[in-house]
Amino acid sequence: MAYRKRKGAGSRPKNETDKGPTLHERITQRIIDQLKAGTPPWVKPWSCDARVGMPRNYVSNRPYSGINVLLTWIAALEHGFKDTRYLTANQIIELGGSFKGEKATRIVFAKEHTRNPGEEGEETFFVQRLYNVFNAEQVSGPALEPEDPPLPFNARVPEVEAFIAAQGVPITHGGDRAFYSPSRDAIVVPHPGNFSSPEGYYAVVLHELAHASEHPSRLNCPGGPRDTPGYWFNEIRAELASAMLCAEFGLPECAHHAGYLGHYIELLEGDPKAIFTAARQASQAATFLSEQAQRAPTLAAAA
Repeated sequence: MAYRKRKGAGSRPKNETDKGPTLHERITQRIIDQLKAGTPPWVKPWSCDARVGMPRNYVSNRPYSGINVLLTWIAALEHGFKDTRYLTANQIIELGGSFKGEKATRIVFAKEHTRNPGEEGEETFFVQRLYNVFNAEQVSGPALEPEDPPLPFNARVPEVEAFIAAQGVPITHGGDRAFYSPSRDAIVVPHPGNFSSPEGYYAVVLHELAHASEHPSRLNCPGGPRDTPGYWFNEIRAELASAMLCAEFGLPECAHHAGYLGHYIELLEGDPKAIFTAARQASQAATFLSEQAQRAPTLAAAA
């Protein structure tokens, strides 16, 4: 089944017109503004006393993915939200609550449609629209269930170690820089003692594992030579994926190349859809690595 745009729709979502910026352009510009201010929304968008984990829907407990992770992280940065959970207006009303006077966070909702169903040339496409959600801290009325208190990171170190080991990517310690080698399918990283904190070490390893997911034997995400758009696209993809993993594990910092911001801005200004694609692929990478870790005990038992 093909996934294509509708005829005549061009590059704009169905709900956009020719009178202003598209949905992609508006959201991309918002992220560009954050980058120009030196505050990428994926660099530790949670405070030290905030709950850890990915932003998610309060009712379904389903984590957000793709661009919606960035949009809710921006909201957390701007408003200081510590709760990671969000609700729609209807969900708040059904719970007997109120959001009167509160400013909504706008996320992207994609609805699947099919043209010519059951016929030759059947096509499936998605219509994207902005959708309002509210953070759990903005809800008044009935008391919402509190989030589970997070475990301190030092209690989760064995979990992170097991996650890293489950990926099966060789890690060599030494030197003064960290990188993933596609030709060797291996990671090189400085000795843990060379980092200012254990958390910093694990954040860098997770970043390099995000790059390892690009390998043809995994998600097959070819980039390009250094200083090409493909190269910078995969860098921003890896930063997003590692930030998602850091949030899930409650790492108080995540790997970030401040010197790359100018290249990211240039990439996004040249292609308003690039951050949407990068965020979607980052979610896929984080999910792939997490599923690999979940399968590891079964694979070990089978061996």
